[in-house]
Amino acid sequence: MRKILITVFAIITSINLLHAKEYKLDENKRLEVRISATEQNRIKIVGDRILEVVGMNGDYFLESEERQGQIFIKPKEGAGELSFTVISEGGMSQDIKVKPTEKMGGQVIIIKGAENKSSSKLIGVKHVRQEDIANILKDYSKRAVDTKVAWQVQGDLKIRRVLSEKIGIYEIEIWELQNTLEKRSIKLNERQFQTESNIAAIMLEELEIDPKDSTKLYKVKYHG
Repeated sequence: MRKILITVFAIITSINLLHAKEYKLDENKRLEVRISATEQNRIKIVGDRILEVVGMNGDYFLESEERQGQIFIKPKEGAGELSFTVISEGGMSQDIKVKPTEKMGGQVIIIKGAENKSSSKLIGVKHVRQEDIANILKDYSKRAVDTKVAWQVQGDLKIRRVLSEKIGIYEIEIWELQNTLEKRSIKLNERQFQTESNIAAIMLEELEIDPKDSTKLYKVKYHG
């Protein structure tokens, strides 16, 4: 099985961030925040450092500042809402849903509470949410699927959703993709299937489909 793709885009820029808002860290709840649609926005965790971002798609620029462990995000033109997860060096994770808003200055999102909770975590226990997703994908890659579902045609591909289930805070979808061409392979990229803002992870079994062959696409989405 291929490794889960986590797509990160970098932007090097300097923009004044004028508006700061504080939120309490809650690993069981998704924070919903409004951010600037045109300026850079900063996210930091008090008393901890952001180590990884899961679920960021190609509609957003992302820059990591390693010294203080904070990140900067900026929507590309026309970007919609996006759900993603930040994972901290101390083993905390926080789901965040951002809503780009026009005529809003760059925001500073301050997440507080990590310094109080970190003592209850075992040292070295981190990336819990990412490991959960990896285990879900590993488990569902062995599941039986419904092969009686009708196909939909998308260009040179035929696609059909052969499984959809909810597990905890996630919704799991498995799609079958088939190359309709007789003489040419089709190259794929996970980003072309990141069409929804609530995707936590996405994985293709193969990045190239031979003529008349097929592969599977796995989506892990937040629901609710």
